[in-house]
Amino acid sequence: STSPTGTLDEPTNQVLENCKTKVSQLSTRVLTATLELRTQSQTKRKWAASKITLKKPEIESLRRSIEQVKSTLTIAKLKLIE
Repeated sequence: STSPTGTLDEPTNQVLENCKTKVSQLSTRVLTATLELRTQSQTKRKWAASKITLKKPEIESLRRSIEQVKSTLTIAKLKLIE
């Protein structure tokens, strides 16, 4: 929600910062994996695919965290409308 001056309150600001951090982490993981998969070496591509598989739980955890933050932001938005 916002204050009378139009700025975000502290809890909403914290949720947004948390979301930015999670999205940045996920983006970094995906970009790194994408670049590793673009190599010309078949061995390196296979190794990159294996590393992605090993990181799947971490990626899923980040995705779930982003979904939770998204839900929290939706609730905050609805409260703002009231």
